Amino acid sequence: MVGRCGPYTIVANKTGLEFMVRVRFAGMDAVSERGVSMSFWLKEQIERPRFRKVAHYDGRDWVYYLRLTSLDDDEEIQRWLCRSYEVGCQRA
Repeated sequence: MVGRCGPYTIVANKTGLEFMVRVRFAGMDAVSERGVSMSFWLKEQIERPRFRKVAHYDGRDWVYYLRLTSLDDDEEIQRWLCRSYEVGCQRA
């Protein structure tokens, strides 16, 4: 899904993977048979029940956490990831 947004780099660390362009825009960790915990950064507030956690930082910075439980395409998550990609490119 991340690759559909454009070219990126993966940075592996002790707790998971980070998806980078100019800066980190999304990440994933806690991979298990129940799914994948993922997060992404946006410059807007979104309210959806599917978020496990939402963190608001200074100004317009919001980080959203959710669990992806299916490999089926999810158009809503795809849109969020591509908007997050733009934030990571520092174009948004």
